[in-house]
Amino acid sequence: MKFFEYLDKEDLDKIHESTLTLLEKTGIRCRSERFLNKAKELGLKVESVGNENVIFFPRDKVEKALATAPSKFTTYGRDPKYQIKWGERKAYNRTCVGTPFIKDVETNEKHIVTKEDMENHIRVADGLDSTDIISCIVSQEIPQHAALTIQAAAMVKNTTKP
Repeated sequence: MKFFEYLDKEDLDKIHESTLTLLEKTGIRCRSERFLNKAKELGLKVESVGNENVIFFPRDKVEKALATAPSKFTTYGRDPKYQIKWGERKAYNRTCVGTPFIKDVETNEKHIVTKEDMENHIRVADGLDSTDIISCIVSQEIPQHAALTIQAAAMVKNTTKP
């Protein structure tokens, strides 16, 4: 059976090539000291650009890392019935991520995402049978340095899905 494919091999090759160029020439901004130290330890170039640190990934190191990555792996939820089997040509539904604003369903007013909104978003997505993977929306009232920890705690508290 032929699976529906959004992109052909030529398109995928163009995306891959463009990604390698971006990682090598533009790099990624990084605020994590731990990640910056690991990048330096691995021999990656790290530069200060203004008040930001940027990590550059040479093409050969990216290709080498990709060659060692498994072609299939599983992400588990806390409940064993929730398993995401990557690389097995299955489709999964994931919630959006990074939404900075939300509309209040009662007042119809737009406001920044709060911690309560984030937790409600997780609970709603947890209750939807059609949602397989839950990504946190970003609460703007959480300090940047603590965001990942608070988001992870909200996920553990409010869902058993990955």
